[in-house]
Amino acid sequence: MGPEVDVSLEQDNRWKRSSTDTTQSLPWELLHLIFQYAVAPSFLMIPDRCRHSAWSLNISTLRRLVIVCHDWYEAGIELLYVDIAVYWIEQLSSLLWTLQNRPDLAFKLLSIHIVCHVPPDHVEAFDLTLKSFASICPNLTQLSAQFVHVHPSRYSRILPAFSGIPLTHLAIHSDDARSSTDLVYLFSESLISLALYARDALPTSSWTTRVDNSAGQSGQLRFPRLQYFQHDLEGYQLQFICFNWEFPAF
Repeated sequence: MGPEVDVSLEQDNRWKRSSTDTTQSLPWELLHLIFQYAVAPSFLMIPDRCRHSAWSLNISTLRRLVIVCHDWYEAGIELLYVDIAVYWIEQLSSLLWTLQNRPDLAFKLLSIHIVCHVPPDHVEAFDLTLKSFASICPNLTQLSAQFVHVHPSRYSRILPAFSGIPLTHLAIHSDDARSSTDLVYLFSESLISLALYARDALPTSSWTTRVDNSAGQSGQLRFPRLQYFQHDLEGYQLQFICFNWEFPAF
């Protein structure tokens, strides 16, 4: 009985060694491709800080993959930095430090979701950090910002910080429809997708004045590349957009 057990254990150990050797010998490109298929595409999920959400489970899966060994870390670490969600303002300084010291990761960053409260005494630092992101992440094309129950003068600073980047996807969640559309014109030439979610109900006249002044000209605000537009605006607000914003790609 003893020899049979030893043989089976030896066979099991050989299989483990063979599996380990095979895994470690996989090319980086193949490992990277496997990791991409191991998690769900980010566009199918909404960033959510709940640890049981699909977004959080996806991040947890990637974190487990990259700590297996050095090769897996090198093959999978950049996947953690393609789409980033910021829930606490304290995250920004750590994230900025990482991207400044790992330009390869900053190069891979495509989208950022900002869902956090900005205290009054952190506004200036918040502005500087956002401008740094815009300068070190050349491939950033998607921005989503949600600042509900925060004074518009604070969260409206986000868009100017990214004005030097040709964003293709922009989503704004706010309590103030006027501030939501305040600086959209900065990206009107490059946007392919725009989402506006607001909860207020402002008179049409304030929208007209604000948009015309922001664009620096009267007449229609043109979005030559825009193909997708999502909103939860009031009917008269949408009517104003239809008459004053031009979407030739629709």
